[in-house]
Amino acid sequence: MKNRLLLTLSVIMIIATSCSQMKVQQINNNDKVPKKAGLIYYLPKTVIYLDIEVHRSDFLKGPFAAYSSKYTGISNVISENSTEYRIEDIIITTAYTADTSNAFLITLPKSKKNVPHFVFSEDGVLMSMNYGEDTIYETKKHQGTGSYSEMDIDPGEFKYFASENIKVKTDTIFEKIVLDTITIEKQILEHSVIEKSDEDKAKDVADYLKLIAEHKLNLLSGYQEVAYSLDVIQFMYDELDQLEQDYLSLFTGKEVEGTMHFRFAITPCISMPDTGSFLCSFDPYRGITYEYDSIYTSRNIFYKIIPSGKTDVLNSLEEGKKKGIYYNIPDNTRFVLVKGDGEILFESNASIAQLGKIMFMPASINALRFYNSSGSIRSVK
Repeated sequence: MKNRLLLTLSVIMIIATSCSQMKVQQINNNDKVPKKAGLIYYLPKTVIYLDIEVHRSDFLKGPFAAYSSKYTGISNVISENSTEYRIEDIIITTAYTADTSNAFLITLPKSKKNVPHFVFSEDGVLMSMNYGEDTIYETKKHQGTGSYSEMDIDPGEFKYFASENIKVKTDTIFEKIVLDTITIEKQILEHSVIEKSDEDKAKDVADYLKLIAEHKLNLLSGYQEVAYSLDVIQFMYDELDQLEQDYLSLFTGKEVEGTMHFRFAITPCISMPDTGSFLCSFDPYRGITYEYDSIYTSRNIFYKIIPSGKTDVLNSLEEGKKKGIYYNIPDNTRFVLVKGDGEILFESNASIAQLGKIMFMPASINALRFYNSSGSIRSVK
């Protein structure tokens, strides 16, 4: 028991000695890195990923819309192709990346026996010091860099059904033959094959619709005199109903719906304008575009990141103290999307590391663990 106590005290003395010999200093972009043995680490900075889901509706004119009223009695049909957009959802997520503008040099002690145990992320962010192997590794959230993805639809697709595109035209020709006082009238039938007109095709589709309606009625009335199960009858009726809708869409047109995904990566900085920064513009008939609309300014969308200011009271520039490891205290900001006319589209809270304060621990602290997503302290031993 006594030997174990002595061993524990020895370990504590080694760690305390190593920390007392360790020096941490900030490295500016123009500074020359001292030619001393040491480690460089970065504080993390927050990146905001803004995902906007836009619902897209394509209204497609049917190929026989001009004959709908005549053959179906439906006059309220889609008369021209058009597309409409609306914003369906807005989602905000945060990730981190190394802030290369906030780099720090840890000068290591000369004795290799007294070197503290550090754990870093793959991009150089300090995760822990002297926490051993029990450090909880946080996975870096990677949100991708794609700007948007189109929905997978074919706006020009209509289900045309197999039918003859030609018809036989029969002309009757009367030929008179006069022999002396006798007149003979000869009748000749001349057949020719011609292409059907659009109205002929529309009439064929209308005939199919009547035939489908008749089959549906026969199915419901039990005309087949076959004892089908309820599931079979339901299946056949649903198939006939879908077939009827597909044929009817050749007259009325159809609406094709889908969702478009847009992603914006925003890295907040201290020098952001109070009036907001331009993000994109949105038009109900054009969707999201990346050009500023100088005519209809209400269609422009701006983002604002409003700091809470609660970290302003902290003084991170204290002099005369022996400084240990530097860390972040993030600021809980308000993220707002606003239109050009002042209408708020979306707002949410977001913890931003680089808009808070950079502080340092006392050099006497010998064991730390950080949130690598923000660089703030997770636990202290």
